[in-house]
Amino acid sequence: MPFAVAHSDASSASLRARSRETLYLIDMDKNVRPVDQNSFFLSLFILLCSAMNQFASAQESSNTRSFYLGLTYQPYDWSEQAFEETYSFIANNSDMIFHYFDDGVPWEEASSDSKYHNNVESQLNERMKHIRKNQKITVGVNFLGKDRRTVAFYWGKEDSLPRSGKWANYGINHPDVISAYISYCRSMIKRFNPDYFIYGMEVDSVELDITSKEFQALETVITRTYIELREEFPNLPLVLTFMLAPEEDMHKRKIMVQRLLPSLSAKEG
Repeated sequence: MPFAVAHSDASSASLRARSRETLYLIDMDKNVRPVDQNSFFLSLFILLCSAMNQFASAQESSNTRSFYLGLTYQPYDWSEQAFEETYSFIANNSDMIFHYFDDGVPWEEASSDSKYHNNVESQLNERMKHIRKNQKITVGVNFLGKDRRTVAFYWGKEDSLPRSGKWANYGINHPDVISAYISYCRSMIKRFNPDYFIYGMEVDSVELDITSKEFQALETVITRTYIELREEFPNLPLVLTFMLAPEEDMHKRKIMVQRLLPSLSAKEG
């Protein structure tokens, strides 16, 4: 599916009072259309697509939109020209840039709070260098691999490298994995100072029985990560993203999604 539903926790009264949050769905060949949801839902980003010519430029409409129009940094080609043109297009046609990192985690370095591999540092520095003044920022990371059920690959000299050593056989809820992932999240927040931070992407991609050990492992890492980040960054909206399935299948995910979202009591506490 081309869409994702994003959940933003309004963690304080000031955040909740800031604006009315609305979920927007974008059809590839149609206009933006609002969908009624409660105030916990927020459309954070819209993928680059051919429908972009239907939107006015950011300069013309950023003061009149009731939402932030965000675009994912996804270059159309692997060249310096493509990189620069993509950054410029996002800056000139949107309010927000979305940086997502879904090709691994620097597990070993994050576990010891040490400097990341030069390749990782270089890529992160390049992203930060292109942040424009007054540009809203969303950063997304993931502890899940591309199969959305096992631990993410290692990010080092290259991305998506096989995990080695003790990391090779760890499950997602191993204490070392959770600790390293929280350290990685903390580092990314401090580096980018984002307006929104996604601490888990497409976490319901694999439909699981909520009584299963696999689901309980998923719930453990999500809950632990949320609690620690919320304590350290009380004013930062923390986000989970979910898959938007065909309407007839959405009810199957409802219980799973509700269990993974932070509870009102946790947020108020």
